[in-house]
Amino acid sequence: MKNWVLLCLCGFVAGSLFTSCNKSDDAGDIQPPHVKAVYAAGYYTLSGKTYTALWKDGRATVFDSSAVPMDMFVNGNDLYISGIKNSKACYWKNSTATQLSTDPAYGYVIANSIVVSGSDVHIAGMAEEATTYRKQAIYWKNNAPQMLNAGSNTENSYALSIAASGADVYIAGYKTIIGGGTAVVLWKNGTATELISSPSVDYGNINLFVSGTDVYVTCYEYNFPATEQIRLWKNGTPVTFPSSPLGAAPYCLFVNGSDVYIGGFEREGTVFSTNTVPKYWKNGVAVSLGDSPNGVDIVHSIYVDGTDVYAGGTIGSVTSASNPVIWKNAVPYPLTGAVTNPYGEIMTVFVK
Repeated sequence: MKNWVLLCLCGFVAGSLFTSCNKSDDAGDIQPPHVKAVYAAGYYTLSGKTYTALWKDGRATVFDSSAVPMDMFVNGNDLYISGIKNSKACYWKNSTATQLSTDPAYGYVIANSIVVSGSDVHIAGMAEEATTYRKQAIYWKNNAPQMLNAGSNTENSYALSIAASGADVYIAGYKTIIGGGTAVVLWKNGTATELISSPSVDYGNINLFVSGTDVYVTCYEYNFPATEQIRLWKNGTPVTFPSSPLGAAPYCLFVNGSDVYIGGFEREGTVFSTNTVPKYWKNGVAVSLGDSPNGVDIVHSIYVDGTDVYAGGTIGSVTSASNPVIWKNAVPYPLTGAVTNPYGEIMTVFVK
């Protein structure tokens, strides 16, 4: 998932499924349609302190401090969140927090992406060496860590997005190249393949989605002084994506049947003054989710359920507060129960 994205989860009760039965004279029990829940995780800061929140159907529960959620996965009645707390990678299953195992040599560790397959919990992230500050892509399976080799000529490496399909585990990220530039890296069961590499071009915001036998990866490409542009691959082959005159960047990816959704932002305005407008693209066609003056708005997460498109992110400006927001079909989804906050973001959305 996420790219599907940013915690010690305390005092949290996972949402239960609501079902009921109706009995007729000449028929057996009739189960009503399952009412799906909309989950979102994010954070806000208040008086210099960071608080983490979980929204279920728009209502927030504040359950931690000094933590940031990055990604979410719902498996049956269990809700999993990956992220970081006190500079250490963690994941939470319902109300139980687990700090992920790493070598003590790593000071700063983050769990960027999580997926659950059967009884296995797969997490992708990054670990930074405490003395050299070298960053290395890392993968955990059921809390057993594995450092990922990003190949030769690697300065730093990052694992940002993970997906599981059958016995195969896919991880997407990037590495910085010694001397400059970056490469987009896709790992399949621990084996790294570079999708694109350049000593002079930067690639970032890597997102991954596996649909059936198809593997999709998206990122931005930045070649100074040109603006960032969205790139997309399907099964390792580049897919043409419309360019943006002032620049655009992806933060999330979701595939629903033959439809490919990419969420992020697009720059609008003039060369000398741009706003980052929250948008998602369906098969390359942009859908705007609104704008704010001098906007610094971003879609961090996207989830498609049938014909409904849910997006989560932040909306605000460089001169005023940014606030967490969920959109459903491009309309802001009511959020309640949160403390009035000067700054906040929705980092991940999941519908179950």
